[in-house]
Amino acid sequence: MVKEKKTISLASAVKVANRVDLQSVKLLACNCKRTSQCPAGQKAFNVEGNARFEVNKEKKLVGVYIRFKLNAFGEKVEQKKANSFLNVEATFSLLYSINSLEDLDDTALNSFAEVNGTYNAWPYWREFVQNITSRMELPTLTVPVFRIAPTPSKEATKKDEAPVKVKA
Repeated sequence: MVKEKKTISLASAVKVANRVDLQSVKLLACNCKRTSQCPAGQKAFNVEGNARFEVNKEKKLVGVYIRFKLNAFGEKVEQKKANSFLNVEATFSLLYSINSLEDLDDTALNSFAEVNGTYNAWPYWREFVQNITSRMELPTLTVPVFRIAPTPSKEATKKDEAPVKVKA
């Protein structure tokens, strides 16, 4: 099965972001696994994330659920091709109050979840990875800062409406 990459609109995300206040961030689930041997030398890793949202119109709440996955490898190419020595997964729940849902569609809410939700959860994710690697008696991994990478789009005609790809 091929996983479709989501294209999101920064302008749509901003439209929602201007109406919300973050109420809480909770760790909902986590799973961590390491092998008995940690490769020597520099560590390489990749991080993936995906977000989804739920809306409670009566209570004017938006819930964003973000699942992060990290796989760590040794520095050598052949080590990267082999199984990773560390896997960390965590799901965070972010609850936002929203002053108005008027004229917001699923595209806007999804864009908000992918950009703002991920951005708001990222520091908790980074701390979680750093803490858990220390507790697992592994060299501490520092997850890089959150970045948004622009992606070209044939449909985008204005700079502020250009889609973006969340880069984790």
